[in-house]
Amino acid sequence: MQKEQVEYQISYLYEEHQFMKGHVIDGRNLFPATEYLKLAWQTFADTKHLELDTTAVIFENLVRGRITICSNSIGQQLNLPPNTFVHDDNLKILRQGEIYREFYLRGYNYSGLFKGIKTCNVDASMGLIKLDDNWATFMDNMLQLQILQTDTRLLFVPVGIKKIIIDPIKHKQIVENQNGEECLLLAHTNKDCNMIKSGGIEIHGLQVRSIFKKKARLEPVLEKHVFVPNGATLVLEEVVRVNTQIIFENTLEHHLKALDFVNEFTDISSTHVMGFVNKALEDMLLVAPDLTISSKTTLNETPGIKCETVTLTPESNILLYIGSKILQQSNTLKQFFGPLRKNGFILTREETNFRLQKSTNEVEILTDYMTENERIILLRKKLETVEPKLVEVSSSNFEWLPELQNALNLGKNVIAYATNQKPEGILGLINCIRRETNGSLVKCFFMMDDAPKFDPQHSFYSKQISKNMDVNIYKNGSWGTYRHLRLEKRPKVNSEHSYAYFKNRGDISSFEWLEGALNTDVPLEEGRILGLTYYSSVNFKDIMAAFGRVNPELLEPRRLAQEFLTGFEFSGIDLSGRRIAGITDCHGISSHVIVDPSSVWQVPDSWTLEDAATVPVVYSTVIYALLMVGNMQPGCSILIHSATGGIGLAALNVCLHYKCEIYVTVGTQEKRGYLKKYYPQIPDSHIGNSRDTSFEQMIKRETKSRGVDIVLNSLSEDKLQASVKCLARNGQFMEIGKYDLANDSSLNLLFMKNKAIYHGIVFDGLFKSSLKELKSKLINHLLEGIKEGFVKPLPRILFSPDQVGESYRYMMTELGMDSMVGTEII
Repeated sequence: MQKEQVEYQISYLYEEHQFMKGHVIDGRNLFPATEYLKLAWQTFADTKHLELDTTAVIFENLVRGRITICSNSIGQQLNLPPNTFVHDDNLKILRQGEIYREFYLRGYNYSGLFKGIKTCNVDASMGLIKLDDNWATFMDNMLQLQILQTDTRLLFVPVGIKKIIIDPIKHKQIVENQNGEECLLLAHTNKDCNMIKSGGIEIHGLQVRSIFKKKARLEPVLEKHVFVPNGATLVLEEVVRVNTQIIFENTLEHHLKALDFVNEFTDISSTHVMGFVNKALEDMLLVAPDLTISSKTTLNETPGIKCETVTLTPESNILLYIGSKILQQSNTLKQFFGPLRKNGFILTREETNFRLQKSTNEVEILTDYMTENERIILLRKKLETVEPKLVEVSSSNFEWLPELQNALNLGKNVIAYATNQKPEGILGLINCIRRETNGSLVKCFFMMDDAPKFDPQHSFYSKQISKNMDVNIYKNGSWGTYRHLRLEKRPKVNSEHSYAYFKNRGDISSFEWLEGALNTDVPLEEGRILGLTYYSSVNFKDIMAAFGRVNPELLEPRRLAQEFLTGFEFSGIDLSGRRIAGITDCHGISSHVIVDPSSVWQVPDSWTLEDAATVPVVYSTVIYALLMVGNMQPGCSILIHSATGGIGLAALNVCLHYKCEIYVTVGTQEKRGYLKKYYPQIPDSHIGNSRDTSFEQMIKRETKSRGVDIVLNSLSEDKLQASVKCLARNGQFMEIGKYDLANDSSLNLLFMKNKAIYHGIVFDGLFKSSLKELKSKLINHLLEGIKEGFVKPLPRILFSPDQVGESYRYMMTELGMDSMVGTEII
């Protein structure tokens, strides 16, 4: 086929591209992979002078993007069950809203044509997809159904597809046979075959990879919604937050202009409250603050607050005036209201022993709070009251609703009240009404405690009505309001069980210890035991998981466990006091672990528990790879990469015991020096560099081009290919690295020529399996190695429990060696 280049201009200015606005993942509008396929298909059809809807195609190996025309697509498609969706009352069905709510929780923000899955069963093996005459969105919905099969909260994107078969003629025939107002096509997915089929489309071998979710630009505001009396003792920040919210609630002003006036009455040692006003407004949406501190002295600059000398005039138009000892200047009280808006407020800071005089006809005291050092009073000018229309709100009937609507339509003042009731939505109702036309005419009175029958003339109510506050709640014997207060920081607690947790994958600074649910009395599943952790090790697998170099789904398929990939080995005691060490699925950096008894063993008397924590993962990996899988024989030759890492040192000890001819690589001169000092049996000519491919020439030179019998590989990319070339005929390649396995990297066909054998060592899967006989064999090998002396503790650096993050950073330095970091839990 002659190569041709076609350019497509993609823009939302064009109506045909508008649908792609609905393809939003993690808040980012991404170009759909299926639209790339459609464009390639369109280009192919155009070069053959064919119509798209009559051109059957096969896409193959879409990582590389090869496409061939399909001469017999029908013959290549699978025969699946008829196009029917069985509605069985005993079968749980997910509806469209439930499906896309699940996608939303995972980070997919689909809309429009990309929300095409109408219904599916719980395991997503079958579903109905709406056809909207758009090939790209239909195929994307097919991919969505397959991703839905995975029980995860991770965010997956397609990275490759083995084959897609599209037969538009067959597809059209199936569509024409549909009945009903909207065209819904049945889609089948098969996990075992990794394929999905719907209409005339088959997708084989979808490869997906989890990606990092975008970090939130702002930390979420964690608040509690609590009743706060209008008079109480609070800390200063809470006093300011409550009053700021009351001001906004009573004005609904989106431009809040406030002035903190510093003068001779101001206590210079006191905290300026304007900073707290700013903090309170930051947590309120759509409020534009204009905050100023007026002072003749120089003040420290505060972000978001102006510091300047202000001359007050009637045109100042201030909503909130903050001052000191204002109520002690009653003879000049009128001057403070001059610069205020008609509905403006004054916040005055009085002394704790200040006695409030009987209210004048000029002001209304709205709130009166006491702090440790002062008394904070919110007041405003007395407003004219108008006789209101009374509407009793009830959830038992809605006869009051037309009455409320009519009153607002006529522009009447209304008091909506409810008495002796639990919260039933009246506060939410009033909040919504107040944002509608004439909504500011509504006042709310909600009596949650026993109170007199509502009567505006009753002294119990008349005083509160005169304050003209929009929301009035009577609870716990006091008038007050419900306010949003910041949640206190989580206090440290004494917990029998705690575990290390990285809140953000890829960010080790987000480490924290969390309280767990385990204890010595917790009931355990049959065949499980509880271990009390004394030491837990950090090895390279932990680093790859924490920094996102290996996707968590490859390490742990279970959704709940994917959040806790911290630590896979430990040492400690069981409930009988026996000293044990072993391997756990996850949560190894924890005070308690639940483990399979076949994955632990008794620590020798000559070892400390600190010694024991350096052994489980590294030696188990080496023994499993070399002795059980590779059947390594004495005297064979082996290349060990990253020899000063935990696995490298363990492999050296095993191979020296088997009198192997050993070749190694290291990354620095310091590590080369370490080997020469502690492993003098290895000649300098057998030590290569793991940072480049020069070790290949070392192997050819030292083996006279024969190669080695075994390569224990943890290197990737070009160094992986060079390692393959180091193998002798009939050699064995042991891949213990996760990176190339995860990326489905290709290998040189030299394997076939030299009759070499490739082994992907997925050791962690062994201890999650039910193969007790295999695990028992591994433990026996390990215990035999301990007895014969070639399984022995490794060097390590010890970190305390509050230094888990530092231990991970250490592992990333030039000095770090796999499994050499023990985190002491006691």
